Amino acid sequence: MTICDDCGQIVSTQILPALGHFWDEGVVTIQPTLTEPGEKLYTCSRCGETKKETVNATGNPFVDVKKGDFFYYAVLWAFNHDPQITAGTSKTHFSPAKTCTRGQVVTFLHRDVVGE
Repeated sequence: MTICDDCGQIVSTQILPALGHFWDEGVVTIQPTLTEPGEKLYTCSRCGETKKETVNATGNPFVDVKKGDFFYYAVLWAFNHDPQITAGTSKTHFSPAKTCTRGQVVTFLHRDVVGE
């Protein structure tokens, strides 16, 4: 919009299209647990509006890791860690009886300490 400096009248107008929201990466405000979902909050950098998103419960994707196993919580911690320490040997198997190689152990430690 252009306004005359002398009289204050609107001289011309121009309609601009809306830009839409530009959401940030989001911040987890409620951490998910094995059984309960969490929540993530996003903020638009253009207008400051916020939106919430449900983060799925972490759960156990592995058929070969059972609740009574001594390694149960350690496996789920490594799988659900951010960044992920290990993903298992497939989408549904962790293979807990398989021997870890030296390289795998070093990779696990590196991902936990350095976060890559």
